[in-house]
Amino acid sequence: LLNQAVQSNPQLKQAQYAIDAAQHKVKATEKTRYPTLSFITNLNDYTQDGERSSANTTRQIQAGIQLSIPIFDGFTRKYQVAEARQNLQQKYVDKEKVEQQLVQEIWKNYNLLEAATDNIHALNALNKSAEQSYSVAQGRYQTGVGNILELINAQNLLAESKMKYSTALTEYLVIRYQLLSYVGTLNIW
Repeated sequence: LLNQAVQSNPQLKQAQYAIDAAQHKVKATEKTRYPTLSFITNLNDYTQDGERSSANTTRQIQAGIQLSIPIFDGFTRKYQVAEARQNLQQKYVDKEKVEQQLVQEIWKNYNLLEAATDNIHALNALNKSAEQSYSVAQGRYQTGVGNILELINAQNLLAESKMKYSTALTEYLVIRYQLLSYVGTLNIW
């Protein structure tokens, strides 16, 4: 379950994407110390309305190359690189927290699921016992050996055991879906 969670949990994927973005930010910030060469174009259309019926239209196209050479920026780039690296380290810490929380939740829900399974088996046995007790009480009442109180008590125990069994099944399903959501494979259909 843990290996599957590492591969498919959306929170872990989000944390990994944040790390990737922070790594790219560090690289981009480090590259600002190098000269940059840019190709610049500009297209302008001018229309001048005059007194005459014809308008004067001028089209101007500009193209050029721009070279930017960083000389000294007052250590701004150095601080930006340091900030980007700290941000990257924080993303690693955030991912570690998400992983630890995820592992904790998976183990907790796995153990709850095991306990719920054991509880269902115990309640199933109790349900069978209550059914047998009810059938015995019903047989005793029909033959005249038992009284109505004994039959009603057995009927109440049977109804109570069925209610506990259905509640345990519901709890089992809730815990199971919680576990599947933490693993990242919640597929109800």
